[in-house]
Amino acid sequence: MASDPEDTNTESTVRQSTIFNQSDADVVFKSSDGVLFSLHKKNLDLNTGGFPSADFKDDNEVIELTEESDVLELLFQFVYPRQPPILSYLPFETVNALAQAAEKYVVYPAIGVCRAYMLYLASRYKPANAKEIVKYAAEHSYMEILDEAVVYIASEPLESSVSFFPPALQLPWALYRDQWIRIFDDAKFRLADHWNCCYRRNACEMSKHGSSHAATERLELADLMDMNFDDSLFCRNCNCEIIREWKKSIEGQAYGLRVPDPDSNNIIKYNPYFTMVSDSDESSTKWSEMFHKSDADVTFKSSDGVLFALHKIKLDLNTGGFPTVDFKSEYDEVIDLPETSAVLDLLFQFIYPQPPPGLSNVSFETINALALVAEKYIVYSAMGACRQHMLYRAKCGPDNITNIVKYAADNGYIDIIDEAAVYLASEELEDSISLFPSALQGPWALYRNQWMKIYHDVRFQLSGHGHYCNSSKSCSYGGGLYDGHPLAAQINIKNLQNVEFVDSYVIRPYCSRVADLKTNIQQQVKDLRKFSSFCEQGVNQ
Repeated sequence: MASDPEDTNTESTVRQSTIFNQSDADVVFKSSDGVLFSLHKKNLDLNTGGFPSADFKDDNEVIELTEESDVLELLFQFVYPRQPPILSYLPFETVNALAQAAEKYVVYPAIGVCRAYMLYLASRYKPANAKEIVKYAAEHSYMEILDEAVVYIASEPLESSVSFFPPALQLPWALYRDQWIRIFDDAKFRLADHWNCCYRRNACEMSKHGSSHAATERLELADLMDMNFDDSLFCRNCNCEIIREWKKSIEGQAYGLRVPDPDSNNIIKYNPYFTMVSDSDESSTKWSEMFHKSDADVTFKSSDGVLFALHKIKLDLNTGGFPTVDFKSEYDEVIDLPETSAVLDLLFQFIYPQPPPGLSNVSFETINALALVAEKYIVYSAMGACRQHMLYRAKCGPDNITNIVKYAADNGYIDIIDEAAVYLASEELEDSISLFPSALQGPWALYRNQWMKIYHDVRFQLSGHGHYCNSSKSCSYGGGLYDGHPLAAQINIKNLQNVEFVDSYVIRPYCSRVADLKTNIQQQVKDLRKFSSFCEQGVNQ
């Protein structure tokens, strides 16, 4: 009997994953685009909460899933003891689909990594996918991500944006957004006064006779979320006291905003980030409250004397640096570790099938220690979560930047160095280059040299500024200064990263020479090559 042509066509479209094709696998999944994934129930059982357990009998039946193969290929990598996939170079659509699949199938290692990476994306200036990030964070009550992202959707109409949030967060969202509306109304009211000043002085190219300042009509709520206001709103002469005070007022109000923090039992509260040892134990032996399993078969002791009882099979399947199941030890034999109990309590949470600990409210010192110990003991899911969280910390600013770069350089995490390099460039080369292994010292010197070229160029441009101001009488600093503008003595690489510093040293910030200088600095900084572009291909990117 001839086979059905449709059945033949269907079979021809089925493909096998090149990564997940083990011959001894005991469960097979099929993606929505027809790719088969052969896995081991034991690994699913130990690392997830939404897939069939090891006791599930399927008689070789293929389980169809709704996700596409590219998402499942990433997701299943978190199930096995291996380096987790790097998210930095993936399109947002894929990362978002992975994050949703991780929550859907309760893949604990993937949940932690995706949460940390979404926090990093939310912290970026005007993230392109702010709505999707907010929806993800709101659905899973990841408040630290909302704290970073909600500012970028405040300009959305309330009628549409409230649908991004579950009922428990809709009122906090409306109250938060209302703060921006009040600032917006106040800003437009203050601009109405600006016309009188500009009209009397005949100083503003944009003021209109018999009307308010032109910026009043063009100002939008989204503009207020950008502290460096678009030059199209104001001309160069718009530097009267009213406008300066107007900008300061908006900045002050914006920095004082409260973020959504509802007092509701429906909101997931963060668990303590490390377990406190019971005060009732009067003996010198202290046990971790979380890791004190009666059926455990290996015991570790922290540097501050806390005991952790764990299961070797969890260590064997989820790490590469702890004793394997073949390691023989009596239960009362204790293995001393040099890490503190606070760090080990976080680390061991990544080994068991449970929601990974949130890291956003943990001190940097603890995060840094956790990241280092995760690499030391090869705790794969902790390595992925720490890497993404360090990427977020690198984006946030110069605090702890040397520790972040040292961690990233030691482990070849070039994406983190790309984010952190701008803050490290102001350090002396002799000091900063020691943070890098020999293979990355050359690329670092080349990257930093770009900043030095801008630095020398700016000083050269300022060297003639005193003559210009003295002759044009346009700058209070210019008179009698023939050895260059005093700003030249204040310039450094750190200042170049914020061109507004120019206004701090020039009485009249809109002197045409200084305005041109600011534009030139901005363009040169924009054209800088990333650190990664100087690295050889294949350095763990």
